[in-house]
Amino acid sequence: MKAMRSLALFVAAFVLASFALLAIPSRARATPNYPDVVAGALGLSYTPPCALCHVGGRTGLGTVNTPFGKSLRAHGGAARDDGSIEAALAAMEKDGTSSLHDGASDVAKLKKGQDPNGGDASALSAEPPAYGCGGRIAARPGDVSGVAATLVVVAIASFVRVRRRPRIVRHHA
Repeated sequence: MKAMRSLALFVAAFVLASFALLAIPSRARATPNYPDVVAGALGLSYTPPCALCHVGGRTGLGTVNTPFGKSLRAHGGAARDDGSIEAALAAMEKDGTSSLHDGASDVAKLKKGQDPNGGDASALSAEPPAYGCGGRIAARPGDVSGVAATLVVVAIASFVRVRRRPRIVRHHA
């Protein structure tokens, strides 16, 4: 009976730990230096915002979906590889890539301070956030990682407490 209870607690702790690992958001693949890499590779006088490549400026897995970001990836720009970003920008400049197919090169637009995604040009020269592309100040709505982590800690603590309880041996006379 006690063995089954211990097994049940272990299984519950394992399930909760697995849930927590799945619920905790993955770390953004963007790095704070990418805007600087783009600025340096193109000789820009400003640092472009994360929204140049990331939809709404929100970084994370699967967020490089702006027209410019898609073109950068199509030309070999890869996450966590500054060299591939520089090479992709050089290829885009050589090809005269226009993500919006409006005839104006994305690189030429960036050099003029214009947004190649068709947005407000003044947003490109705005001061980027001090914490970089991968920064996160507050939890997003629906983020349950804190709750999941707490549940895992409680489950593990309960399991350990049950396992360490001294056995009371009663002798019947």
